Amino acid sequence: MREQYIEKRIRKNLIKSVVLPILFIGVLIDALLLLNIQDLARPPYIKDVWSYFEDNKDIPLKGQYLKTKIYDLHYTGFDLTNTDKKIGSFYYNIKNSNCILVLIDSSQYAGGKPPAEIKEYKLCAKILKSNSLNTELINNIANQISWNSDNLKDNISEYVISEPDYNMGKLLKLATFIVFLMIISIIYIFYKIVLIINPHLIRSFNILNRYGNKNAHIRRANTELTNKVSEYLNHAYITTNYYIDLSKYKPMIIPLRDIDSCKYLNRRKRKSTILVKMSHGDIYKVYDRTYSDYKKISKALSLVKDYN
Repeated sequence: MREQYIEKRIRKNLIKSVVLPILFIGVLIDALLLLNIQDLARPPYIKDVWSYFEDNKDIPLKGQYLKTKIYDLHYTGFDLTNTDKKIGSFYYNIKNSNCILVLIDSSQYAGGKPPAEIKEYKLCAKILKSNSLNTELINNIANQISWNSDNLKDNISEYVISEPDYNMGKLLKLATFIVFLMIISIIYIFYKIVLIINPHLIRSFNILNRYGNKNAHIRRANTELTNKVSEYLNHAYITTNYYIDLSKYKPMIIPLRDIDSCKYLNRRKRKSTILVKMSHGDIYKVYDRTYSDYKKISKALSLVKDYN
């Protein structure tokens, strides 16, 4: 094996570990874009929704937000509910023999019936499709305005202006949560990049300073990997003086002569954790190891103690 093998192996594992977080950040950015927060926070003011729909008849408007003022709204007698909770009340507006539906937030009428008519109403809303409207709702509107139901279906706008769907609070909470996840992911990636630049900063390596010089231990462990490996384990090695674990979860270098004791935690499982107690009280947890691995470490430990 070559000099600096430990550092190169750790860097390779660290580079692999940042791939998923980077992809995760990409997904979070896409989620933020889909939320359309900017348009939600500052919806365009539409002076006349009828003109707006006519001018944009070739453009899909579903999902867009708007701020507007609508006149002469009439209650349809129908409400939108979810699990027995009233969400909104349907109103209609007639202009030039055409009809548009407006779903108004019912929370402002708590405990009371929505008014039959509203002369002027300001709202921020989301544009929804109306092609799946309840037939009974259509018939009720037709009866109120003395129209034929089929004629009304032909003249009703394909869009519904929905005030309850303009939910700034919920979307802001969701956006805040997404940004929080992004910050955590960026901090994690930055931390990994620092370790890629200098693998010696790994926490388990810093403990080596309590048992001599950290850099000297790492240099010696690299040297022993070239010609003094007594046991090859799964992503780990036992040399004359060290247990060297280069698995992707928690790389570590443990000086064998400074081990007080080691214990295999659960012999009933095929793989378990080896608990290693050091002479200065530090505890290493060697994860995902077989009982055979434990016996090999114990054997190397006894040989080092006999030699000393």
